[in-house]
Amino acid sequence: MTHAAPSFAASPLAAAERLFCRLAGERLDALEDARLRYAEGNAPFEALAEIGGIAHKIAGTASTLGYAQIGHLAAEVERLVALGATGAEIIVALDPLMESLETLPRD
Repeated sequence: MTHAAPSFAASPLAAAERLFCRLAGERLDALEDARLRYAEGNAPFEALAEIGGIAHKIAGTASTLGYAQIGHLAAEVERLVALGATGAEIIVALDPLMESLETLPRD
């Protein structure tokens, strides 16, 4: 799945877009770590809370910078964590978010 966003060069928010993409890579790594901790039963509740916090950060900026689908996916993960959904439900929503983050350009 690819996500078209304004060209870095053409956008007045180019620096913010580059930063978002760089941070998205770091956040993807953190999501992968938290997902693994959850799957291994290593502080699963804390891992899910961390997933929710990371999703919140992504949702807060993605749509503003032209990544509406990523913003929507992140907001859904955040919503599920806030509602106390099961870990399985959260992971089902998390997977598409992680796949989308993998498609972002890296500097």
